[in-house]
Amino acid sequence: MRKLLLGFYYLVFLILPVACTYDQLAVVEACDNNLVLTIAEQTSSACGLTSGAVTAAITGEAAGAPVTFSLNGIDFQESPTFTDLAAGSYTLTAQQGACTVMIDVTLENAEGLNATAAAMPSDCGATNGSITVSTADAGGEVTFSITGGTSQADPTFTGLAPGMYEITAQDEIGCQVILEATVTSTVAFAEVEAIVTSSCAISGCHAGNVSPDFRVRGNILSRAGRIGSRTGNASMPPPSSGNSLSEQQVNAISCWVADGAPE
Repeated sequence: MRKLLLGFYYLVFLILPVACTYDQLAVVEACDNNLVLTIAEQTSSACGLTSGAVTAAITGEAAGAPVTFSLNGIDFQESPTFTDLAAGSYTLTAQQGACTVMIDVTLENAEGLNATAAAMPSDCGATNGSITVSTADAGGEVTFSITGGTSQADPTFTGLAPGMYEITAQDEIGCQVILEATVTSTVAFAEVEAIVTSSCAISGCHAGNVSPDFRVRGNILSRAGRIGSRTGNASMPPPSSGNSLSEQQVNAISCWVADGAPE
């Protein structure tokens, strides 16, 4: 009788499906308000000085935690006003709890050189992106440099990998503008969605059996960072699922996350 029972338990163990319940992703805190960030006021800087300013305006905040603000992700503060700024481009961020919104703001020189930068994407894992700078109201010839590199007369920089770059434009009278430009990758969300749904939104895993359900695109978008981390360390999809991602697929997800996980 003991042998029969042991054989029965062994048979049950063999036929039970192996679900990836241990691969559940951490619950992402919900953003329970509708933050809208705008520019209430901005002041241009005098040429060559740091006399510019910008003041943010916010609506849709929830009661409770304060809204804090930052320029370029540095030193969050409760005041929406930033002063002593040079001409150039900045990323303004407002944050309350799990809710974060960002907008770009450009401060111009009150009189003198002004510039804008336009970026072209690069293939993921390649260096074929570019950035071109356009200028106006320059005092003589303008030279350009990128992320601490040597100056050049050509306003276009090529051979760039995906990433953030700092561009400096300066004219002959010393008027300067510092811009930030991002070269994104050519990876589209549709490519990432196809990888996740075919490899992770499967029976016994993130197809309704395990939370979150990756058949829902919003769940992929809201957990982009976590997905990038888990696919990068090969814990998603789990080995028990019988699925695995190629290096190219892992890199595509990584590039998409680095781009800010756009839809």
